[in-house]
Amino acid sequence: MIAGRLRWLGLIAGSLLTLGGVSGCDVARLTLGAFDLERYDALETLTQEIPYGGQRVVIDSQIGKVVVRGRGEPGYVAWRPLLQITVVKKVRGLDLEDVRVSVVQDEEEIRVRAELEAPWLGRRLRLLPPGIEENVGWVELTLAVPPGVSLKVDQELGLLDVEGVQGELEAAVGTGEIVVRRSEFSSLALRSEVGDLSLRGISAGQLEARSEMGSLRVEGASFARATLSSELGDIAVEESRGDALQASTQMGGLEIRRSQLGSVRLESQMGSIALADTEPGGGWVSTQLGSIRLALPPTSPTLRVRAETQMGRIRLRGAEAVPTLDARWDLAWPGQALTLSFGEERELEERRTLRLSTRLGSIEIVLGP
Repeated sequence: MIAGRLRWLGLIAGSLLTLGGVSGCDVARLTLGAFDLERYDALETLTQEIPYGGQRVVIDSQIGKVVVRGRGEPGYVAWRPLLQITVVKKVRGLDLEDVRVSVVQDEEEIRVRAELEAPWLGRRLRLLPPGIEENVGWVELTLAVPPGVSLKVDQELGLLDVEGVQGELEAAVGTGEIVVRRSEFSSLALRSEVGDLSLRGISAGQLEARSEMGSLRVEGASFARATLSSELGDIAVEESRGDALQASTQMGGLEIRRSQLGSVRLESQMGSIALADTEPGGGWVSTQLGSIRLALPPTSPTLRVRAETQMGRIRLRGAEAVPTLDARWDLAWPGQALTLSFGEERELEERRTLRLSTRLGSIEIVLGP
């Protein structure tokens, strides 16, 4: 019941994203701002260390902040690995007993649960619940985890901050931000209903990140395969490398910069797509309503480009700087079609094709610096 009401609060605030044109991050901060606990009546801090035997660590938090830090550097070996849990409870207008934190351990799992019982959660919910600013509870969970940990985090309302972790991570936040930095994962799966996702300096075998309402930014990452999606928000990938990238957004733009990628599949229903200083090994780039801009690095391209518009122009710039370029224009009224090939004809069969397609929008291809 309480979890459902907290999620409903996030979804109500999330509607402002559609109606007011603000970002998912703005919506999350607007919602969390109602729980400002710079002013609090009581505070309690608890710290516990428990032996870690390779169990999966599950964090279930209704409201607050979850911080996960790696314990030890890569290759770190401890005679008796420990999991350290620090709990900070803050309340305003409530009793500390209204905020409950429990830790349950067995051979398979270590489960940390933080839940809030507050009078306003039992009342009929409006845009902002009655007394929300006067009756607030907040839990900050900080976990120091050993290398190789398997983590699952479920946060209804709040923030998730992960840094220096080795292992596996599956995380979902109802309303709030997810930030992951300087970590190594065999698999990484993130989801936010309302709020932004930020990944910096991470590596992952399998990467999956999804935001319903909010932007998604990946910077300095490496991955074998990545799937990124946002229903309402932009997606940006910068200075990253991977074998395969699939990114899609319903309403928002896609931007790939200074990255080394294998195959790509980039799709936007309503938004523009840009690739700069990035030469993928082939794939598909398409938008229904928006433009596409492809700026290839100054080195000689090693792929074939096929561009098609149903209703829109195709512009080619810098062709004179590539003497081996073969540009072939085709009639596709009311749109246009262009095929670009580089190098000797006998070499083209070994090269992959990058297809660019717009239904209603232009395509611009820039060659060279």
